[in-house]
Amino acid sequence: MRLEAIIPDFPANTTHGPINFYDFAGDSWVVLFSHPADFTPVCTTELGRMAVHLPEFEKRNVKLLALSCDKLETHTDWVNLLGSELPHKISAVDTPRARGKTPVVGGVNMLHKMIVDVMLCRVRRINNAFYFSNKDIKSYCQDIPGEFPYPIISDESRELAVKLDMLNEADRENPDTAMTVRALYVISPDKRLRLSMVYPTSTGRNVDELLRVIDSLQLHDRLKVIATPANWVPGDKVMILPTVTDEQIQELFPEGAVDSVSMPSGKCYVRTTTKY
Repeated sequence: MRLEAIIPDFPANTTHGPINFYDFAGDSWVVLFSHPADFTPVCTTELGRMAVHLPEFEKRNVKLLALSCDKLETHTDWVNLLGSELPHKISAVDTPRARGKTPVVGGVNMLHKMIVDVMLCRVRRINNAFYFSNKDIKSYCQDIPGEFPYPIISDESRELAVKLDMLNEADRENPDTAMTVRALYVISPDKRLRLSMVYPTSTGRNVDELLRVIDSLQLHDRLKVIATPANWVPGDKVMILPTVTDEQIQELFPEGAVDSVSMPSGKCYVRTTTKY
């Protein structure tokens, strides 16, 4: 996938129901990102942190759309339905020692199910009470507000993974069994690819960096004559593009708003401003 390429429209089955990409995107920016597999540790942290930061994406008119080659049912179990059939909370008085017998719910030995759920990491003990987790991602990232907020595409056929170049080189010959890498695409409202990040399966992505580059892209769209330097964050100085003449600078910026930096070469190409 090359920068500025048009992302084609495509249908997809998601945890929020069937979508067509263009209808889903509308006039918004979209972060389309793939993860290798559900019920894996790094992916749980990534999708969770993206969900936690959803309000920040919404401030920037950005929608989130995840993708992996897992079944739709697996996605749903991971974010919504996984858990035991036991009550959500079992207090200390419900233990066999306290009651003198093993509690039974619906004919099921509660103690036995509790032990199984503890072994499967579906239960936590907090303040001497047991809480059963129905949502793995939300359980791990407990600061997610409300329900899991964005759709996850099920690409069992790998058709989208191949089309969108989300497989590593070794797996391109075996798309039927391949897992997607951590590909991430920032797509502008005109459906152009504006940013591409590809991480190996062993490395989780940094959501703060993603928000930073979206801020940079949107700032440049608003003010075409500037670019953001290394480690820039909103509020820092930006650079005036070398193609902008001194006369244009006088028209575009208030007097004294642009600083020129003297370079040993004598070339005047480093010009900065905070007036944007």
